[in-house]
Amino acid sequence: MKKDFRLVLFASADLKDALGEVEGRAAIDFVLRPELSTLPAVVITSIGAVRSYNQGGISTQQMQKMQIDIFAASYKAMDEVHILLRAHLETFSGTQGSTYFQRIFENAERDLPVQEMPDGSRVYHRAVDYIIHYQ
Repeated sequence: MKKDFRLVLFASADLKDALGEVEGRAAIDFVLRPELSTLPAVVITSIGAVRSYNQGGISTQQMQKMQIDIFAASYKAMDEVHILLRAHLETFSGTQGSTYFQRIFENAERDLPVQEMPDGSRVYHRAVDYIIHYQ
């Protein structure tokens, strides 16, 4: 499901166009932002699965909580990526890879401290949690 969720993000042309690049592709990565990526960039982290049961045992309906971190060189750019991300994910429903995504809901967002870089530039950081319903 996690690799397929990344494909959901790559499916948005607007989001890909707004992001920086790493190795010739949009900067969408798992857990760590590659040092060579340009900003803005998005990093996906799995927070945890929510197990669902019914009378027959484990349900085929599953839920996963994912955190998406947005890194950008300005607050405005970070906010613009967040708006594109939310618009894409909250309207997406369908199959990507081998996973059927039923609904994706934004659950929480937080602005995190600005990072001061050695060269004097700043990196703005927002963490956004999504709950993903899938099969």
